[in-house]
Amino acid sequence: MTVVTFLGPGGHGWASAREIVFSKDPKRQDENLKREINFLQAPADHGGASGLMSRLLELDQGVLNRSLHGDIAFPIYPWGDYNKLIAFFIGQRHPDCEASFLARSSNLNQLVGYFDSFASCIKADRALVQNFMEYIHEIFEYSSNSGFPLSDVSVAHFFNPFIFNREGTMEKFNQYYHDIGILPKNCFLHFLTQSRVVLHGEDCNGTILVGEDIIDDHNLPIAPKDYSLRKVNGELITGEDIKDSLDLITRSDYILLPNGSIANVFPIINILEVQELLVPLGQDDRVIMLQNLFYKQNELPNNVYVSYLIKTLGIEPTVIGPMIEVYTANEALLKRYEVQGKKASPMPIGKIAYHARLDLEVKDGLKYTPDSMFRALNRLLR
Repeated sequence: MTVVTFLGPGGHGWASAREIVFSKDPKRQDENLKREINFLQAPADHGGASGLMSRLLELDQGVLNRSLHGDIAFPIYPWGDYNKLIAFFIGQRHPDCEASFLARSSNLNQLVGYFDSFASCIKADRALVQNFMEYIHEIFEYSSNSGFPLSDVSVAHFFNPFIFNREGTMEKFNQYYHDIGILPKNCFLHFLTQSRVVLHGEDCNGTILVGEDIIDDHNLPIAPKDYSLRKVNGELITGEDIKDSLDLITRSDYILLPNGSIANVFPIINILEVQELLVPLGQDDRVIMLQNLFYKQNELPNNVYVSYLIKTLGIEPTVIGPMIEVYTANEALLKRYEVQGKKASPMPIGKIAYHARLDLEVKDGLKYTPDSMFRALNRLLR
């Protein structure tokens, strides 16, 4: 079985990856089942509801974390991006269930109502329902008593850490979702490290930025070499901290660098031991990069990142992108992204094994045509 690992997919990267790797077309599903699909995410997200949950668990030296999970050192993972991935598969199996899993509220009773609908969909047993109710009530009670309100959170933000706590490992977490028929049996979710990490960056003016939420909102570009992942105490993440992830990369036949936020991908690549594994894979045409067609204020054009991989790190990616420049591909789409403060990225430099023609649509965002992109990957994932 071919082993494919998506490195740092994030939210946007996952949204495009699922159009490529997971299709409703039965013929394509047959192809997908011949591959083991892994998602390897750095647990650095500290914005939005994921950030709120992390801060609440770390409050008062981890009082709530110890109470809920039995250990102050229990991994505090940001589940936001994986919530979206799991919700996609929930929607595939139970179309009416995805909304209740992701629906947001600041009201406990409303969230309990959403959970009731979700639990009914997946046919959760009585013990699980009761234990989850105790879990979420304790979190809200602590939130209220500590003066640290939870706002705009979803069932998913509580359910996934609850299941992870109950199962004890990511391996068993994946098995739970396999067993209830949500996650395809050849699909596996992984976190890069055993605990939350902190994203660091340095902008073009030399300003040090600490935290994914700070970097995401920053308005000056950050060069790819200036991203790093650190422990909460400020120490750099090294190969010693990610042994399981290095093992996964080692046994992967292909590494996919998805499009989306650059801040999800390059901090992982900047770990020396990861680079050392990617160099020979790139030489063998087994590092595949999906081109970012647009970039925002804290990013640079896609060819800058390709150049960094090739000229600085010695990693030669095979780039999948459109056959024609974005500037002329779809004027309406370009204008929409300009309104959001994003710019079109020029074509990447480097090795282009196959240009997949894209039919760019203006809907909720950028959407790849599954036909051409899937053909491109099938040609490369031999």
